Amino acid sequence: MGLGTWDPLRKTGLRPFPAATLPAMRRLLRWGAWALGAPVVVLTVYGGGFFADAALHYDRVSRNVTIDGVFVGGLDLPSLDRHLDDLAASFADRPLLLDGGDRVIEATLSDVGVRLDVDAMRTDALDAGRNGALLDDLRGWWSSFDQSRNVGIRVVVDPEVAETFIAGQPNVRPYEPIEPTYTGASGDIVVTPGSDGLALDVVGAIAAVTDLAGDRYPPDTIEIEWRPIPPRIDSMALAESLAAADAMTVDLPVVVNGQTATIGKGTVGRWIDSELTDSGLIPRFDEGRAEASVIRLLGSFVDPGTPPTFTVVDGEIVTELGREPMGCCESGFAPALEEWAREGHLRSLVLPPTSVYDDGGAAAVAALGVQELVSEFTTNHGCCAARVDNIHRIADLVRGQVIDAGGRFSINEFIGKRTREKGFVAAGVIESGHFVDDVGGGISQFATTMFNAAFFAGLDFEAYQSHSIYLKRYPYGREATLSFPEPDLIVTNPTPYSMLIWTDYTDTSITVQLYSTPHFEVEQTRQSTFRWGKACRRVNTYRSRTAPDGEVLEDFVFATYRPGEGRDCNGRPTPKPKI
Repeated sequence: MGLGTWDPLRKTGLRPFPAATLPAMRRLLRWGAWALGAPVVVLTVYGGGFFADAALHYDRVSRNVTIDGVFVGGLDLPSLDRHLDDLAASFADRPLLLDGGDRVIEATLSDVGVRLDVDAMRTDALDAGRNGALLDDLRGWWSSFDQSRNVGIRVVVDPEVAETFIAGQPNVRPYEPIEPTYTGASGDIVVTPGSDGLALDVVGAIAAVTDLAGDRYPPDTIEIEWRPIPPRIDSMALAESLAAADAMTVDLPVVVNGQTATIGKGTVGRWIDSELTDSGLIPRFDEGRAEASVIRLLGSFVDPGTPPTFTVVDGEIVTELGREPMGCCESGFAPALEEWAREGHLRSLVLPPTSVYDDGGAAAVAALGVQELVSEFTTNHGCCAARVDNIHRIADLVRGQVIDAGGRFSINEFIGKRTREKGFVAAGVIESGHFVDDVGGGISQFATTMFNAAFFAGLDFEAYQSHSIYLKRYPYGREATLSFPEPDLIVTNPTPYSMLIWTDYTDTSITVQLYSTPHFEVEQTRQSTFRWGKACRRVNTYRSRTAPDGEVLEDFVFATYRPGEGRDCNGRPTPKPKI
């Protein structure tokens, strides 16, 4: 069929083209066929490239994909996993500060349970460029040639890890509130007010960390808050406690070692302090202050007990401690004082005495130094006279007495007047230069014996007097007599040790022994005799005492003797006394 006989417009009712237009029509048809075929060709080539690239990356990440700005396009699965693992490890080590002002908690993201969601990010990387819609994938594939397809991070948080870490940090420990207190130590009740504490808002901190989950990088710092913690004791409770303290401030009657005293409420108030207990703020006695105060106030309330006693058996000293002294007071009595004050007892509180010595006084007795015989003297007399009874009686009374270091001993003060009631009898005495009888006669022999023992022990003589008539049974110039109230024999102990007086006698002798710790070396050095008045003789007896440091002390004792019975130092007769 020729072109001239084909009329494609015939059935349309349109007018046919003129024959002159046919060449142009042919050109138009050729260009139209080309125009219709070119897109097909382009689509064929584009689609072939897309499908070829998709096949190439079938089990890999699509081209030009980045994770957090790092190219991962084309990576196979093992390589992608390694990259994600490295990224997760560095992410876990990133520092995070929980900033609470003056308290900061330093942590890493992993410490608080923040981590990358690696599984989700792997899926995101593999899905990049593979949205499922063909046209979308074609457009994305074309744009991947000049721009990257970025996969963002995904973050998940484990709240339990965050809670465990934050709660375990020392910096979250609260500033504890300061409770109000008071004390009467100064004499008045002084109140120290309380103040709020602060506690870290741990719940808020955990919530802030939990909010980090999502598709963004966590910040470097999270600010956390503090909340106030008020004191447990409010103003009303404080006022009630102060009223209770005032009610405890009372006068306290006490008894110690049988002696009674009243401790004034002003002193009691000084013992009061507040104490915080489970039930609230209560007034209490400070036990140390209370007991020290009582001991100071009542320190003189002492039961002296009984002194130690010494006996000599076969030359050996036997010691009995006696009843030890008791003082004020056995520790631990403060709770009883507090109970008395709380309950307002009117009767006296008996406080427990305490031992003055921890060992019952054994060390104190040993320190007295009564250890050995340091001096001994014996004088003789006839047997069986009445004066012997008196000598034995006074020896019995004096035996066992102790002269303290630095102390004194007076026979007249200790024995008193010699009477029949005390066991003395009448015997010969010298009175105003005459020999007469009187109760207690003969005890001057004991005085002379003790005088000589004291002389050679190194004791000092505060008072003494020799017989007015020399008697041959006594050492010449070194003897003493006794009467009442005078003359007396008083000796003092200049040594640092106590001295025990021990006596012994037979029918014809009296012995005085002095036991102590040796201190002086004593020696009689000389005697001198000279006229005293017209008829008397004065005898000076000298001694030297050598101390432990080598110092030598020299002194003397004296005796004055009348020329005979009934005559004075002028030789004149004296009247005989009436006894």
